[in-house]
Amino acid sequence: MSGFLFSLRPLPPAVRDHAAASLTFVDGDRSTPFENGPLSALSVRSDSDALWGPARDPATDVRVWLGGRVALDEPEWAAAERLPYEGGVACRAVLNEFLHAPEAFPSRQGGAFALIVWDPRDESLHVATDRMGYVPVYAWSVADRPALGSHPDVLAAAVGAADLDRTTMAEALAYGRGLAPHTYYRDVRELDPGTVTAWRGGGAPRTRTYWRPQYAADPGATAEALGEELAGAITAAVRRRTLPRLGRPALMLSGGADSRAVLYAAHDPARVTSVTLYGEPNAELDLSRALAERAGSTHVALRRSFEHYGLGAADAVRITGGMWNVLDAHYTALIPEIDALGAETVLTGCYADYLFKGLTSDRRKRTLFGRDLPLYEFRPYGDRWYSPGRSVAEPWRAAVRARRAAHFSGLDRDDVSDAGRWAYELRRIRPVVREADASSRLLLQRALRWDPIFADRDLIDLYQRVPPSLKLNGQVWERAVAQICHGAGDVVDNNTQVRIGVSDTRKMLGFLYGVAYRKAFRRDIDGSPLDGTASRGSWPNFRHYVRRSDVLPRLWEPAAPETSEVLDDLLGVSVLDRPLPEWSDRAGEHPTLRIATLKLWLDQHYGASA
Repeated sequence: MSGFLFSLRPLPPAVRDHAAASLTFVDGDRSTPFENGPLSALSVRSDSDALWGPARDPATDVRVWLGGRVALDEPEWAAAERLPYEGGVACRAVLNEFLHAPEAFPSRQGGAFALIVWDPRDESLHVATDRMGYVPVYAWSVADRPALGSHPDVLAAAVGAADLDRTTMAEALAYGRGLAPHTYYRDVRELDPGTVTAWRGGGAPRTRTYWRPQYAADPGATAEALGEELAGAITAAVRRRTLPRLGRPALMLSGGADSRAVLYAAHDPARVTSVTLYGEPNAELDLSRALAERAGSTHVALRRSFEHYGLGAADAVRITGGMWNVLDAHYTALIPEIDALGAETVLTGCYADYLFKGLTSDRRKRTLFGRDLPLYEFRPYGDRWYSPGRSVAEPWRAAVRARRAAHFSGLDRDDVSDAGRWAYELRRIRPVVREADASSRLLLQRALRWDPIFADRDLIDLYQRVPPSLKLNGQVWERAVAQICHGAGDVVDNNTQVRIGVSDTRKMLGFLYGVAYRKAFRRDIDGSPLDGTASRGSWPNFRHYVRRSDVLPRLWEPAAPETSEVLDDLLGVSVLDRPLPEWSDRAGEHPTLRIATLKLWLDQHYGASA
């Protein structure tokens, strides 16, 4: 999916053409305009129109468009094909629910989606968001004549929204993300997940919540029982997305636990093309090949250049909207090569960490002899739970504190029960598209045919039933993966260097062996040197890269005078007067590249506005 733009105000052809170009990210993207009464619309997709294109009811002229995808079982696909509508089969299923059960719409649908319905009978526009907020929908001036879009920059350009929200920028610098519903534009807001917003006959909008998450864990549930349920839910979710009618899938495969579960749960793993990104040959690459071979999957290794992140930074900011960090834009420069594989669906193991492995909990690593172990324990609630932080200047520090206090209001910091911790987890992760690593996911969502497994209804239902205490150290997750991947039980997890599902003691022993090996031989377990950009994992040594890159320092050079003014105001120092490597030494590469990301976005914004 690439994106969409809908407006109940007239969009001049030049504006619509500019939006179509801005939402085109790969060569195969196709834009489809639509005009009817007050509605001016544009959708851009690169996947099959027969499956995912808009649908129309000839009797009423009601139409449905789909952003992202809904997840259907094979009998549902077959039933939708027989419906008396025109257009894409998935949208026919959605259209049927809207026409026959409008009060429940879209409660039957699962997946990562935005659904847009135009009903010319009363000139009403209906926009539904998915349960957990995987696919964002942004609205400008939510009033009687709104404009809506999948990309905040494209929407803002179409309607002329130019008043910037520096508090959201300060949040992005301080925490790695801005909180929903705010964007970099004061007048552009993200719609809430799990809702339907309708504008009818020129009136004010009405929003209905069709789904609310609720903690529903059984106090007597065991890790074994929940692990078995989770294995079944993962398998069902993957098979919905790898049905033969959906074409050949590709999987971004690593040597960890998450993506291997997707591979082995596939409808037919031999039809899956497994893709591994790497910088230098390492243990991650070897393990990925071994996993693909065991499953009978074709394996493709795509090599990142040394300057992969710097060369792709400008495109990453343009595609994602710049509210995160180019350090997480892992796919940018390789998008054409991934797209050229011809996969009709791209799969990943993204979000297992957030939903089932405790990443959203307040936790810390256990230690032994002063060294961090690959095992966690709970800690008291804290303001920073995942992404490294940096300081911003007053008054922005106070503005950020106030916004975050409002976002987390109503939660009890003294409640360390499973229910209390789950409530904090939910507030941190929903909408999912606002998590701190979103740059990589938005690249997949907007530039490739990505269908996130963990947006599946079965998995979201189970997410509400797994207590945080059974997520810590993968108690439920590893049992599920071990059950799914029984054909690769001896292939170690690259993150722990032990087989999946072993005891905490075995994990600790494996870790200590790795420490002793590296200390004795100054090499990683796979034989690679410990210094340099190479690592044993999926992503490079960013500190080494930032210090030695020839491309990144050029991104630091100011191009628009307004950019320096905004950054100086937010940070309280003339940040661009110091070279990027020096800032990295002072503040760390993660916060420094957040500054570089915002700097690139401001340059693009002011350049486009000039």
